[in-house]
Amino acid sequence: IRIFSVLILMCGIIFSGLSFIKQTSLMEPSLRQIEALNYLREKSNPRSVIFSYYDRGLWFNYIGDKNVMDSNFFYAPNVNERWEDSLMLLNSNDIDTTLEILNKYKVDYIWLDRHVKDRFYGANEINFLYQLKYDQRFRVVYRNLDVEIWKYEKLL
Repeated sequence: IRIFSVLILMCGIIFSGLSFIKQTSLMEPSLRQIEALNYLREKSNPRSVIFSYYDRGLWFNYIGDKNVMDSNFFYAPNVNERWEDSLMLLNSNDIDTTLEILNKYKVDYIWLDRHVKDRFYGANEINFLYQLKYDQRFRVVYRNLDVEIWKYEKLL
């Protein structure tokens, strides 16, 4: 019984350690997301405004840029309006609406990573993704397997 108890204890320690290692590898930001954040830190102007889903906002604050919205709702002015505008932008199928929201918040960059794309678009290239790809005001400035960063350039 003593040997059996020690064996169960050892297996529990080993399996919980393996489980922890697996969970740690799935945490965000991933290495590819960190590479993209480093690119933004190096290439963007100080205090550039970056748009993405709100749960990415704190990452942009960390590198010294602004965001449209982050998970600290208490500090965001007009948080409900920002939330509605963010969802409207991510689901936009009208370029005028897209441009109006981007100009309203003075957005410079748009961050789309694999998780944001999966949440809103799946495998489809629809709505906002279509506008980014085919409108001349948007161009990809960074891309890796997990992240695309688009630059929004206002036409004069």
